[in-house]
Formats: sequence, C-alpha cells, structure tokens
Amino acid sequence: MRSEATLDAVSRTADRWSDIADLVGRIALASLFLMSGVDKLFIHTAETIQLMQAYHVPLAGLLVYPSGVFELAAGLALAAGYRARLAGLLLRTSPFLAVCCMSPAAAPDDLRCGGNETALNAPMSFQRKGESRCD
Repeated sequence: MRSEATLDAVSRTADRWSDIADLVGRIALASLFLMSGVDKLFIHTAETIQLMQAYHVPLAGLLVYPSGVFELAAGLALAAGYRARLAGLLLRTSPFLAVCCMSPAAAPDDLRCGGNETALNAPMSFQRKGESRCD
C-alpha cells in the first residue's frame, strides 16, 4: 500500500513538472512572435516597410500593420494558453507565407549577391560587419 502512495506522489510531481515545462515552452515560443510584432509596429516600422518594398511585396505599407497585430494577438493567445493549438497552427504558417513572399529569388537584382546587399543583410542576418554571405 505504501508503494502505491509513493507512485501516486511521483506521478503527480511528474505531471506538475510537465505542466510547468509546457508553460515555459509556450511562453518562450510566444515571446519570439511578441517581440517581432512589437518591432514591426512600434520600433522599426519604416525599415520593415522598406525591406518589404525591396522584395516587391504588394501594399507593404499597409500589410505591415495587420501582420504585426497578428503576431501580437497570436503570441498573446499562445502565451496565455487561450486556444493555444489554433494560435500555434496560425503562427506556424506565418513564416511560411513570409518566405514565399520574401525569398531571395524574389529580391531585385541590386539586392542579390554582387549588388548592394544591405537590405538583405541588415535586419535579418547575424554576420560580422564586412562579411558577405555571397563569398
């Protein structure tokens, strides 16, 4: 009988740690989208619009606002656990749409290798100053 009580206590502890890990993981993932949404809407709005225009995204000046609001709303829903699966699914498709719209193949010639790469490298790369990804 004592072993059953011990097993129940261990099981409850494992469940509690699993719940804590789920919460930490959800908040960590949501923070990426929250930071991106805040950056788009409040910090680097003009730079984001310029980057989107460089990739010929139609209506870049208008689309930056709904995409930022979407990232904020879905990130908050994911962090709070409100319809977390739906928010996760929507956030999973968001980068795919961005890649389709802003892939290097869609970049204008002057932004590809051999041209002025500053728009490609500026906000999204982690390269050292003076390095090029085309070398």
